[in-house]
Amino acid sequence: MSKTKFENNGSSSSAARFTAIWALSIIQRGKARLRKIRLLACAALGWTLVCHAQPQTNCPSLNRGGLLDGFESNFLRPSFDNPSTNIPFSCFSPFRFCGNTYTNLWINQDGNVTLDDPFGGHVPPSFVPALPLTNLQRVIFAPFWADVDTTTNGSGTVGWGCGCVLVNSNNTRRAAFGITWRNVSYYKNHRDKTNSFQMLIIDRSDLGTNFFDLQYRYGTIQWDTADSASGMGGLCNFGAGFPARVGFASGTNGVELPGSGVCNALLDNGRNSLAHSTTNGVFTWRFTNCVPGSRLP
Repeated sequence: MSKTKFENNGSSSSAARFTAIWALSIIQRGKARLRKIRLLACAALGWTLVCHAQPQTNCPSLNRGGLLDGFESNFLRPSFDNPSTNIPFSCFSPFRFCGNTYTNLWINQDGNVTLDDPFGGHVPPSFVPALPLTNLQRVIFAPFWADVDTTTNGSGTVGWGCGCVLVNSNNTRRAAFGITWRNVSYYKNHRDKTNSFQMLIIDRSDLGTNFFDLQYRYGTIQWDTADSASGMGGLCNFGAGFPARVGFASGTNGVELPGSGVCNALLDNGRNSLAHSTTNGVFTWRFTNCVPGSRLP
């Protein structure tokens, strides 16, 4: 976001200077609020996304935890029904995975991205997310597959955009695509607990042809099981629910993190906490075409 600058040419009155300073303070305090206002206006007009944020100019470093700024220039409309939005992948080219070149991908509100087709999330036995990722036989990246609801006031946003990151101690700049689920709540019409997490696809063609890093980042995970998955209060209802799954799959091959699909394991206070992991809430895999290397530290 570019900074607003006021210059005094010698003719402005004290009232004008006060107005300018007041306006600048409102702008600085209102960045997060403007994100939500754009989203609500978009929903009122029946649009799918908003594309008015300025492009990223500063590249954040990967050497810190939490969510990175600069990857929320577009937004899904508020929904509890898992909108699946097809977008062109233009952050870097080519993006190849498992022998295929992808120029588009699907962002699914329920905490995942698919490369082959849109994914509604409801599969037999219809709970979200009942099945291991490999059982879906889909090309899917899932930082937190669960039933997300963004319709309630204050229940968060799903945004995405192209940007850049600094990938090493030499501050090497690489292009990246990011999706951010910020303060999202769970189905249906809840906002007592929220999750914030992010997925990045980082171009690493500097290391080899078709190399890329897949990175998941977590700020807070307060719920893991929606009402639609037999949850109670966003939690697993004494082991009877179907909690979130985290990982990726390319058809029948895939990886899930420890605690994926396990009641309460991924929560901030869980035994396999995503946000409070030994890697500071950051999980990274380097892919060479279809083959992920060991998870990077």
